[in-house]
Parts: sequence; C-alpha cells; structure tokens
Amino acid sequence: MSHGPGLLRLMTIGALVASLLTLSACAGAPRRVAPIPTIPVSLDTAAREAYPQLRSVEECGENARVLEFLAEIASTPAPTSAVQSYVRARTLLAAVVNTRFDLDHGVWPSSSGAAWQQMRPWIDQALAELEPYIEGGAGESEHYRLRADLITMAIRFDFWRIESARSSLTEAARIDPDNPWVDVSWAKQFVFAPLGMRDIDLARTHLQRAIKLDPTWSEPYIYLARAARLEEKFGESQRHLERCAELNPDRRFVRVLLSHLPEDSPLPRD
Repeated sequence: MSHGPGLLRLMTIGALVASLLTLSACAGAPRRVAPIPTIPVSLDTAAREAYPQLRSVEECGENARVLEFLAEIASTPAPTSAVQSYVRARTLLAAVVNTRFDLDHGVWPSSSGAAWQQMRPWIDQALAELEPYIEGGAGESEHYRLRADLITMAIRFDFWRIESARSSLTEAARIDPDNPWVDVSWAKQFVFAPLGMRDIDLARTHLQRAIKLDPTWSEPYIYLARAARLEEKFGESQRHLERCAELNPDRRFVRVLLSHLPEDSPLPRD
C-alpha cells in the first residue's frame, strides 16, 4: 500500500472542524485544544472521523476516562473493522502509557509488579488487534508504530524484545518518512531502553526532527524533558516541560511533573 502526502487531502472539512473543537475529556468545561499533527495515513483520518474525541482521551492522561472510552468504542461501530481495531489498540496504548508514567514518576500507588500485571493484558490485547494486519501484509505505518510503542512500554520487563520494536519502527518510517509521530516513537525507544541500551543523543535528534516537522506539537517536549532528567539536567528538563505546557496546558503529565515532583529527583535507572 502506498502512503504519501496526497492522502492528507482526504481529510474532510467536517473532520478537521471536529478535531479542532474536541473538548478535553478530563473536565466538563471547554478547554483550548492544542494543535497536533495529522498522521499522513488514511487510517488515522478514518479513526478521527469515527471517534473525534480520540486525541483528547489520549492526552487526558487518566485511565478512568480511557477505559470509559474503550466501552464507548465497543458500542459505537466504526466504518470498518480495521478502523475499530486500530482505535482499540491506540486506546489500550494510552492506558499503558498512563500506567507507565505513574510508575516512573512515583504516582503509582503500589509495586512495579502490580503495574506490570495491569499493563500486560492491555499490551497483549492491543498487539492482538494489530497483528492480523501486519502478518497479513496489510499493515499501514500506524500498525507498525503502535506495535513498536506497545513493546517499548514493556521493555522494562521484556527488554529482549527491543529489536522487534525497532524493526517495526524501521518499517513505519519506510512507509511514512516524514511523520513526526514516528520520530517521537524512535525517541521513546532510546529513552525507555534499559540502562546500557539507551541513546539519549539519538533520542534528541529524533525529537528535534519531530519539532521541525511540526513546531506546534507538545509531545516531543515531554520526552526531551525525560531525556534531560536521565542525564540529571534538571533545569533543561524544566524548560522543556514549561514549553510543553505553553503548547498544551491540559496535559496531565506536565502538570504532575511541574507541580508535584522535586526538581532534583531523577527518574528510575532500571
């Protein structure tokens, strides 16, 4: 399947308006929705037409809302089973990311083992949604990117799968070489890898490229902040978080990091 910039023209005016007017699911009052890049593949376009609230749920950072949305997906059929499977996988990834964030930043209330027991079924369910398309030769860039991100979130426990994740990202980048989402996913690989397998310089290279591709997107700054904290550059980390907050003040992750964590507390190194 060929994917190129021409596919961006497939987005309807209605979908664009819906994405700009989506309200944050974390509060009842309307909030300013920060600009986000549109993944240049038909799958994302179709997903956001079917479920305009998808991105606000992802960026909410609250698993209660994520799980509510999963129930909504089940009761609201998408145009095709491929779109519904993709949205389920993407939403399950959001739940995993939220749990991993809480674990890494001292918000998770119990042990890392308990966090893993919660994340493992979500990761397995999401991978099961993606694999038929990948194994059947019908995988789009987003299938490969999501697969890589799911494995990346489990690397702390399944570090032996890191090469499989990187292979998936190589394919995602081959299909969509100028996709900022893929660059952010590459950066996650290099900052979430176990100690000794990280490459902070490469992570920064990918994140700076993502920013160049879309300067209005807040996501790269979260991982630039993480990279800086891993090197104990706390002032630099703080600046990245403040920039992220300027671009999207509704990000729970940024509020937690700016408001509740001591500036001189590094991330776990395991």
